[in-house]
Amino acid sequence: EEAERKNTPYEVEYRFRHKDGRHVTIHDLGFFIAGTDGKPKRMIGVKRDVTERKHTELLQNAIYQISQATDKSATPEDLFKAVHEIIGTVMPARNFYIALYDREKDLITFPYFIDEVDLICPPAKPGKGLTAYVLRTGHSLFCDAEKDRELRRSGEVDLIGAPSSIWVGVPLIVGDKAIGAMVV
Repeated sequence: EEAERKNTPYEVEYRFRHKDGRHVTIHDLGFFIAGTDGKPKRMIGVKRDVTERKHTELLQNAIYQISQATDKSATPEDLFKAVHEIIGTVMPARNFYIALYDREKDLITFPYFIDEVDLICPPAKPGKGLTAYVLRTGHSLFCDAEKDRELRRSGEVDLIGAPSSIWVGVPLIVGDKAIGAMVV
């Protein structure tokens, strides 16, 4: 009975990094059981992998922050900068741009463009780059080196600008048409 009265509960989350670079978050909940001397002698608890839940919460929070930025931004440039900063809380986003497609002029423009290697592109007709691919298909694209080689081999895309080890493009959709893309 005395040991039960001296139980000390705990709840903590740990973030581990595997050799392969992935991060895993573990939620640990339990309590220490004290011996007759009052010192912890045993520990009973449950550990759960909450990595996916944490990632979902992070994404939901980012979406919420983007919707808030939409309401608060005075100019499109302010909004683009805010979106860039918010995306940077979810994933590395040192290189980020927003491309808009004008169907009437058949031009892609880059109202927001931050890149460590490439210079901002002037307005251009859609070619066969990854951005044009996202606009053409209307689907998000996660492109690693293997996917890039596959798309180039099939003739779907050509290399434009410096190659990236990972490239992520998300179409900006109005109605059922892609009007632009957000790219990391």
